[in-house]
Amino acid sequence: MNVLGRIVLNEGAPPAGGRPPADAAEALQSAILAGVAAHSRPDGALDYARLRTSREMALVDERARVLGGVDPARLDGRAERIAFWINVYNALAFHAVVRLRVRRSVRLAWNFFGRASYRIGPHRLSLDEIEHGVLAATAGAPSRRGPRSGAATAASPSPWTRSIRGSTSRSAAGPGPVRPSPSTARPRSTRSSTWPRGTS
Repeated sequence: MNVLGRIVLNEGAPPAGGRPPADAAEALQSAILAGVAAHSRPDGALDYARLRTSREMALVDERARVLGGVDPARLDGRAERIAFWINVYNALAFHAVVRLRVRRSVRLAWNFFGRASYRIGPHRLSLDEIEHGVLAATAGAPSRRGPRSGAATAASPSPWTRSIRGSTSRSAAGPGPVRPSPSTARPRSTRSSTWPRGTS
């Protein structure tokens, strides 16, 4: 892994066959939740060390690679885009906490939101780029906070922002995969700086 630069957590060839983008993101989020359930202790603490080397986490890695073969342009309508990008953001945030061995807070991990990235189709996008670029662009207004890593905002779109239509963002570690809904509102980002307590 690159200590100082971008870390793409799903590098490698995506599996043959591919999946619709919304299904791929939902399956990834479901795999993460299954891993958390399998490695949570009776007191509610998450055993990160066991999770990191588990078959459940291997499945998360495999499902994350599927995103490398999806085409976000195939997302149908704003509600499906919102669900897709929220699921991708949440999955990437938790995946990075586990793989980068974040101990207490992502705010203590150097440039966490700028380094942790997924390959989604031909694009390599960090958490910052998803939140402040793709998600803010679809919301139709610049993000309230500027990106910490120089990612584009809706006011200064990059080539990938113009080719991907995103959605709005919400905090990581949601209760489950987000599914499209006509009543999907414009959720605000409330980044969590701490994660489920556990042992490393």
